[in-house]
Amino acid sequence: MLQTLSEDIAYIEAQGQGLQVQTANQKLLKKELESLLETCAITSSDLEVLRIAPLDNLRGLEDVENSLVTLFKAMIKMDPTLGGREPKAADATIDSDQIIGLNNDYGQMRIVQEKKEMYHQESADFMRRLIEFMARQFDEAFAETKRALEGALAKKVDPSNHDVGRDLLWKYSPLMLYARDADLGNWNRLIQVYQDKIHPLYKAEFQSVVAIWRKNARKLTGEEAELLFSSHIEKQQEGGVAQTARKLTVKRSQTLARALRSPLADGERKSAGDKSGADSRSMPYVVFAGVLDDLLPLVEMEQNFVIDFFHATTLEQIDFPDAVAAFKPRDRRGGDLKRHRLMEPDRDLARRVTRPMEVIFAFLEAELQRLMEWVIGQDPL
Repeated sequence: MLQTLSEDIAYIEAQGQGLQVQTANQKLLKKELESLLETCAITSSDLEVLRIAPLDNLRGLEDVENSLVTLFKAMIKMDPTLGGREPKAADATIDSDQIIGLNNDYGQMRIVQEKKEMYHQESADFMRRLIEFMARQFDEAFAETKRALEGALAKKVDPSNHDVGRDLLWKYSPLMLYARDADLGNWNRLIQVYQDKIHPLYKAEFQSVVAIWRKNARKLTGEEAELLFSSHIEKQQEGGVAQTARKLTVKRSQTLARALRSPLADGERKSAGDKSGADSRSMPYVVFAGVLDDLLPLVEMEQNFVIDFFHATTLEQIDFPDAVAAFKPRDRRGGDLKRHRLMEPDRDLARRVTRPMEVIFAFLEAELQRLMEWVIGQDPL
């Protein structure tokens, strides 16, 4: 009797465990079917906003982003590897708002393949529209920056002059993240459009900065030039004459050093006062150092902007839907562009940043070379 009862209890427990497994499987199947239905239910009409909504209007931009989030989630479900991601395992406990891939069997269905092709076509059409629009936005932003620079170039270089143009662009940063993850080819195209359009702006700005520094450079007086070059001339002489010349050069150099180090005194004070305007100018080597101090921070800030705006880094862990939800377009601002960034571990991605920098500042090496030759020509020592 006891044995029969024990067997019945074991049978009931086994049945109960089987029902639990069956229920879990049914819940998982229900979730997968709902995901499949949701993914395939998006029509071309639902995505019409991507074709007609104005991107230069904040409300239109929000509508476009919300529609893109829907499209992006559907595309990720059909292809979890999109954007270089690792596929996420489907789990019945995963919240329905999370992006998970479809079951492989469902992925082979004809309706899924047709929808996948349609979604990619909608995305490609939008990307063409986005590239044309951003080309105009880059023009507008750089025009604003140019106006700010034209009113400030006569003063000390101010990196904040570039913020005027960047403030017009930050609201489109999530769209750059969408382009990176959904259409890498057109993401590269956006960067190319940006680099080609900003190159003339930086070239004109940097050349103006160098010209201003050179204009304010101090020119050597006749006496200083004679003392500085006496060594070179006298070394060409031979024997005792050369030895005497070297001694003379040392004496003259000591005299010059004392004159440069000590305050002007007695009869020299008045004549020096007459040349105070020229003496207050920078020596050529100081000009070179000043140019570097002014320009190199601008180069670093521009590189940081390219990284942040185009999301050209693997150190940033954010998806396109999260980027859209983080801030409304009107509230989007950039971070501290003066902050040094960590080295990008993905060297291929890092190269995608250095390439546009080489284009934007293609003129810089030659410009600094000319400046260096000018400094050496002014003061060989």
